[in-house]
Amino acid sequence: MKKGTTYRNSYVLGGGDEVELIKNALSEYIKTSSNLNEVPMGIFMTWQEKFIEKVKEAMPNAHETAAREEKIQKQETVTDEALKNIKKKYAVLKADKANNTFVLHCKKWLSQQIEEEIEKSQTYTVVKDKTKEKIIEDDYQFVLKEKMATKIKESDPDIKQPPDHRIFWESIPTMGVSVKCHKKNQLRVMARSHKTSLSSVAMWIGKALNAMMSESEKIWKDVFATVGINAHGSWIIKNSKKVRQRMDLMNAAQATPNQRCQQTYDFSTMYTQLKLEELKKVMKKYVCMVVAYANKAVGKKGEKVLRVKAGGALRSPWYLKTEAPGDKDNVKIVTPERLMEWIEHLLDNLYIQVGDKIVRQKCGIPMGTSCSPFLANLMLFMYELEAVTDIISKTDILHEERRRTIWKLAQCTRYIDDLWNPLISKRAFMEITKRMYPKWLSLGKPEHEGNAVNYMDMTIWWDGKEKKWQSKLYDKKDELAHKGLKINKFPHPESILSENCKYGVITSQLHRYNVACTRNQDFIPAASKLHASYIHKGYDVAKINKYFNRFLLRHAHGREGKTRVCLKHIVAPERRKC
Repeated sequence: MKKGTTYRNSYVLGGGDEVELIKNALSEYIKTSSNLNEVPMGIFMTWQEKFIEKVKEAMPNAHETAAREEKIQKQETVTDEALKNIKKKYAVLKADKANNTFVLHCKKWLSQQIEEEIEKSQTYTVVKDKTKEKIIEDDYQFVLKEKMATKIKESDPDIKQPPDHRIFWESIPTMGVSVKCHKKNQLRVMARSHKTSLSSVAMWIGKALNAMMSESEKIWKDVFATVGINAHGSWIIKNSKKVRQRMDLMNAAQATPNQRCQQTYDFSTMYTQLKLEELKKVMKKYVCMVVAYANKAVGKKGEKVLRVKAGGALRSPWYLKTEAPGDKDNVKIVTPERLMEWIEHLLDNLYIQVGDKIVRQKCGIPMGTSCSPFLANLMLFMYELEAVTDIISKTDILHEERRRTIWKLAQCTRYIDDLWNPLISKRAFMEITKRMYPKWLSLGKPEHEGNAVNYMDMTIWWDGKEKKWQSKLYDKKDELAHKGLKINKFPHPESILSENCKYGVITSQLHRYNVACTRNQDFIPAASKLHASYIHKGYDVAKINKYFNRFLLRHAHGREGKTRVCLKHIVAPERRKC
């Protein structure tokens, strides 16, 4: 268990000769590619031969691998028995915000908490008039009508199974629990919706809403443009880079926080509070608004439909209705009516299995459903858009101070349910949000406020000496470690993962630090701590240094003429000789 939740001691192979399986897959690819590009299959032959040679070189000897795994399994038999005994007594959970760390809970107590959540909360209702089989069959008939998925046929080597997004999974969500160690070990109860009967519906809803967001962002910008303000995007953000962009804009405008006080807010129970009927109305309004905008502003004027693809995005998703091609297995033509039918079916059929009971979620949306972040994000977006439209319509554009307030409002950001207000005073902002969001979705008091606040994975502050906005890395895991939780970071070096997978975490973490830290003096300690953590974990020092050097050579961390960061700044003096 010390090796973490990502530890793997053996590969899971599909059976048969792996080289032959790869050869067959390459042959299928070559056949498809030659037909698609109208070229002879022969031009791929040299490439195929070299590819297979590389595979044979990289492929470990099957007998040696089997013997090694058999030896490992014998050594770990005692450990496996101990783990089985632990699982008999305790529920083994993942720690929220520290996913590589295990948390043990009493099974009986945990079951009582879930039972209490179902019986006493207003979120769920026990279903007695529908069986699990009936729920699955109703969902199957819907996806069959929409040509979204098909049932898996019996295992047969001659039958080609469809990709995951085309498979109808004959199961319904079950209740899962994670432990919010950063919030006094509170339990987070959620539906585990991966590979269930509504997975394909949720996936296509998410694809459609994601494609629509580029147009709703333009609508937001157009609203601010009516008073001559260039808004670089709505409050919705996907990562820390967007926060840094807002900081750069505020630095360029020499904007300082009101009374040197910024705030962050949190819709603490947003997912479980969303009223489903209200969500349907708001989403219908959103979909109609975006399609109406696309009809006028995208390409030729006329009634448009959206074309979405299962794998990746299309360059031009909007088509005139009269010119749009039909559905395919991995492509769907989406009209407003069709998308709303998908959303209504999903929200009307949020069934969850809890032990031998079937419950329906009648309030809120399951966090485990793939399209839930889109639905929650866009519902809040509509409230925000309507509020700023109302404020702007009542503002005298010649009044410089009022225009300045609107510009400040445009600099706010929201990562799903976490909101950052850097410039407007707390009192004024709380008045705005009170009118912005419905009473049942109250934002509440600030979670953090002051000259420096923690937001996402950054600590942000106004530097009065430098006269600019600054940020550095903020890691919630550090707070958990200070409280006594033993944090287990990064994959264990003995785990059977590729070298790029294990050491590649170094590169991704350094990219994260580079975005979060505006100053070298904040980047270097974070990078040094990462370097020391990998050494302490037992990784090869030379390889660690190789990955650090590669990143530092490609990304000059010298800012505004400051010294470029190199490995000697990061490695502890006693380790530099390595």
